[in-house]
Amino acid sequence: VFLSFRCIIMRRQTGFSLIELVVTITFIGISVAALLAFFTHLAQRYIQNQLLQEAIVLAQNKMEEIVTDRNNPDRDIDYVTTAGRYPSESINEYTISVTISNQFINTVQGNECTVTVSHPSLDFDYNIIMFFNQNNTLDIQSNNYFNWLKYILLLIIKLLTGG
Repeated sequence: VFLSFRCIIMRRQTGFSLIELVVTITFIGISVAALLAFFTHLAQRYIQNQLLQEAIVLAQNKMEEIVTDRNNPDRDIDYVTTAGRYPSESINEYTISVTISNQFINTVQGNECTVTVSHPSLDFDYNIIMFFNQNNTLDIQSNNYFNWLKYILLLIIKLLTGG
């Protein structure tokens, strides 16, 4: 009996114990889940950036069309500001809308033209705003600064809350 007990003690351990195997599989599972969540978030951000780039191009093209109409010598301010001149349109799930209104900026009267592009998968709408005065010149152009700030704040909140 003593000899067989000694043989068992002296025998080298080969392979892994069940506990080591369970711990290893659990660790690998948690690591894969974390990596999968990271890559899923990365893919979503990539898609958001692609959609935003397309929205920017669509907004710039529409604004260029309006500026071209505004600067055309055969047309005047009334052509561009006519109600319904630039109706909302849909292109590949994007909705492009134009708003033109009379505004005063620093005591200069003119027309503020806003092109808004939205998409169901974007977190916010993309806007381009231009101001034309009565002398047919472009005074101010501003692009979406408040929406970018809103986007950054939403991203920070999502990261902090884990959402």
